[in-house]
Amino acid sequence: GPSGSLILPTFFFKFSEKKFFSRLKTKSEMGKLSEIALNEFPYKRTWHPVYSFIVIGNVPESEILKKNYSALGKDSIFNWLLQVNGKIAILDLNDQNSMTFYHFIEELNQVSYREFKNLKGSYEDWGNEKYKVDAKIFVRKKNILTDVHNMEKILWENNCYNAAKKFNYSGLRSCNMNKVKIEVEKIINKNKAEGILYNLCK
Repeated sequence: GPSGSLILPTFFFKFSEKKFFSRLKTKSEMGKLSEIALNEFPYKRTWHPVYSFIVIGNVPESEILKKNYSALGKDSIFNWLLQVNGKIAILDLNDQNSMTFYHFIEELNQVSYREFKNLKGSYEDWGNEKYKVDAKIFVRKKNILTDVHNMEKILWENNCYNAAKKFNYSGLRSCNMNKVKIEVEKIINKNKAEGILYNLCK
């Protein structure tokens, strides 16, 4: 509708390997829908060289132009979505393969099992402007394995997901981001993240 917004991930995980990102030319690694959106709205891609998004609809231009050097920090699109009471929609995937939003909450709370990693490389902005970039991501530590299956169960049990059938990955399901944030922060603040948001590598 005229007042709605649609935001699709156009992530590029190979930046740490390729050391180059073009806001216009670098393809998304997030599937066909994101690639179609990138082709249709090439000047609506957010800044980060790894975790970028295509932003369509009623979103301030400042959110697209903002240089969020931290992929999942307060300057990312996740924070704007929280402020406007946004939702996450997931199609045919479990949380382990889709819910990047968990890591935003973890960075917000500066959890001890993650740390910042700097990513240096070359950046090509709109208009072929080129410069060196030093971005960062709040990544898991070496002995940590991301495992959010139990967090997903908690969200299902607390009716955070709106879906045709409970505990079902087939089709589309959605969740309110502020409700998810509350449930995840409960786990973090009670020091119960191990076994729910991550496991230790053996």
